[in-house]
Amino acid sequence: MENKNNDNVILPGFQVRSLVDYNSDNDKAIIDYDEAIKLNPNNADAYKYRGIAYFIKGDYDQAIADFTKIIQLKSSDNTAYINRNIAYYNRGITYINKGRNDLAIKDFNIIIEYNQNDIDTLYNRGVAYYNIGDFSNTISDWEVVKRIDSSFKNINQKLDKVREKIMATNSTK
Repeated sequence: MENKNNDNVILPGFQVRSLVDYNSDNDKAIIDYDEAIKLNPNNADAYKYRGIAYFIKGDYDQAIADFTKIIQLKSSDNTAYINRNIAYYNRGITYINKGRNDLAIKDFNIIIEYNQNDIDTLYNRGVAYYNIGDFSNTISDWEVVKRIDSSFKNINQKLDKVREKIMATNSTK
């Protein structure tokens, strides 16, 4: 019997070797994922891992392109939903690193629309708000983070710093 999904058999080999390559050579990992994508242009995992490799290299535009491709893939199974959620998150983080906090906020909003208690996403949306000087929304997001897990990334100290920044800004007006 012929395996019409031969690419799904080959991909795990690329993933294993490429995950090892992340620690030593992202370019080799990217080459492996390029090959996996040639074999199956609809494999979200290949785009996800290649996007991560590009991110690690600092090639944010390529990372964004791969994460965007995952979002655009047409599928309705649970795996596709999870992959899109991860892609929005990864793309949001990449946008922050590119200084495109407005776009990061949009991606994080999509995730939070479905999961209002996603602590990592709330925290990072707060970071994006902070980066654009929207301290009120930073505090709103980080207060939810604090309610869920008061020890998360020293959230109490970070909230205090934002409040101090607001007070300092208000005192100079």
